[in-house]
Amino acid sequence: MPPRTTSQAQLDAQLLRFAARGNTTGVQFALQYGADRLATDALQRTAAELAEDNGFTDVADWLVALGVPRQAIHDDHVLAFVA
Repeated sequence: MPPRTTSQAQLDAQLLRFAARGNTTGVQFALQYGADRLATDALQRTAAELAEDNGFTDVADWLVALGVPRQAIHDDHVLAFVA
């Protein structure tokens, strides 16, 4: 049986899910295996924003230190990130 591969979208979704749950080990795993640090959910929330919104400010701060933007800002169809 061939090894199972994980798509970019799956990795990004895992990153966001782990961040929302405050799971630093999961976040490290997702980033190590290629999750996009700029990934956002359907509401355009970043991993750091999800962690912070769920009370995991230490995880959010750690993500920001790793280069994950705290928040995605939209302006006339242009997406910008702020730390």
